[in-house]
Amino acid sequence: MADAEFNALRRRLADIVSIAEIGISANWVMNAAGDTFAVGILPGDVNFLGANYADRDYFKAAQRGENGDQFAVGRVTGMAGLYFAAPVQANGHFLGAVGVRTNIGSLAHLLEPGMFVTDHKGVVIMAHDPNLIMRVMPNSRVERDPDQERLDRYKRTVFEGLKLTPATEIGIPGLIHWQDAATFSVMAVDNHPDGMLTINVVRGVAGIDTIQADRRILALLLAVTGALIVLSVAGVVSYLRHNRQHSRDLRQSLEAERRLVEDQRQFILMMGHEVGTPLAIIDRSAEMIMDLLEPVPDQIGRRLTTIRDSVRRLLRVIEGLLIAERVGLGGGEMIRLDAGEIASDAADALASGDARITVNAPADGAPFRGDGTLMTMVMTNLIENALKYSPNNQPVEVDVRHEDGEIVITVADRGVGFPDAELASAGQRFFRASNTGERRGTGLGLHIAQRILAAHQGRLDIRNRPGGGAVITVHLPQDD
Repeated sequence: MADAEFNALRRRLADIVSIAEIGISANWVMNAAGDTFAVGILPGDVNFLGANYADRDYFKAAQRGENGDQFAVGRVTGMAGLYFAAPVQANGHFLGAVGVRTNIGSLAHLLEPGMFVTDHKGVVIMAHDPNLIMRVMPNSRVERDPDQERLDRYKRTVFEGLKLTPATEIGIPGLIHWQDAATFSVMAVDNHPDGMLTINVVRGVAGIDTIQADRRILALLLAVTGALIVLSVAGVVSYLRHNRQHSRDLRQSLEAERRLVEDQRQFILMMGHEVGTPLAIIDRSAEMIMDLLEPVPDQIGRRLTTIRDSVRRLLRVIEGLLIAERVGLGGGEMIRLDAGEIASDAADALASGDARITVNAPADGAPFRGDGTLMTMVMTNLIENALKYSPNNQPVEVDVRHEDGEIVITVADRGVGFPDAELASAGQRFFRASNTGERRGTGLGLHIAQRILAAHQGRLDIRNRPGGGAVITVHLPQDD
């Protein structure tokens, strides 16, 4: 860490990771023995300098002179990700490899309902339904692997199987029973060319029983009279045409919506890079001017301070947009946290001991598993909103408690609350209530909180407080 050359390499790797368009969460350099001697990560991420990855599939491929890839749970970070490596060679000799990682959480937004992704071992590594994560396909390769190999790759040895069986009793090829659904389903599978990933899509097919009954009735009617044959065929043709046109219109609508979402995502990422970098330079330049002019004349100092405050406000808006876009399942290291400590730390950072903020938490703790940075951001957003939209002489009450296997955190204020007609829109991206007046805001705080809580299998309830004000309630699974 103290070596100048390695430090320069580390900074270069970190600069590469910070480019949002690339979409990687870490990169590193390994020697020929698989030891990591330089790491580039985002601020706050776990540093895995010194870890050895000689047993990873991607490193073994690099040793053979090939580009390697695989899914794995990080040996040091515990993050689920897609890992890639390329060999470094000179004069036919293998010198080492360069590796990169993309966190699974940053890709979860790409999945639609009914979609899940398995690795080449048959383990579900991404899914629209978080309950499917780390379950396995029937007859998967991972079931035949030794326990140590499973532990090295997935940080676990036991996997629950997916419930997927052919629906042979109905007599229609391709139908399956999926999980515990009462209806029948169909499934499509798309294998990645190099075999690393498989994309699976399951869709429910409603009305199969009705269709079967209708077929029997139709056969009886056709046997009775030839006239009904003509009418029935005409009705079936009309029905099929209607359904085909409906399916075509639905596909076109979905495709248009996907294009709109992708355009919005690309715009947000572009703004984060094209605007965020110049703003950071402006902030640093203003700071350097103040250092050079020490002591700073009052008028110049006020103007430079105004510039820095405005720049930081814009940077917070951009940071909020990027977090709302990129947070997702498994986006950070999930560790055991205490909700009372998270709430108290957020309150202290905002109010510096302001007596109008009270935090009540169980003496025996309120444990849950989560990403400390993201959950602190949630509590900071909620308490900051309560302070912003309340009179200066009114209290803000934060209550942490156990309730039916959950950790429940409420933030209650006596401020303006939400207009009843707009309460259902609270939490939508960029939504700001009509009664906020001249108070500044982006309409992203509650939206970001909801996205982060979804990644923690939690949820956010928003309602008005009897007598005036708002009550925001966080629900999280309790860690037993």
